[in-house]
Amino acid sequence: MLAEQQDASGTVTLEPDEPFEADTLVVWFTQAAAMDGGFRAEVADVQVR
Repeated sequence: MLAEQQDASGTVTLEPDEPFEADTLVVWFTQAAAMDGGFRAEVADVQVR
């Protein structure tokens, strides 16, 4: 795991402790808000620099 945020809401910026190189990026949700008989988590934008 490179970075994490608990109870995130709104704009979240995650920064690893050290620079790294990777071919893939995984965003993992362990909890999501209950909505319409199910659960929902939403990501509008991801930027990697």
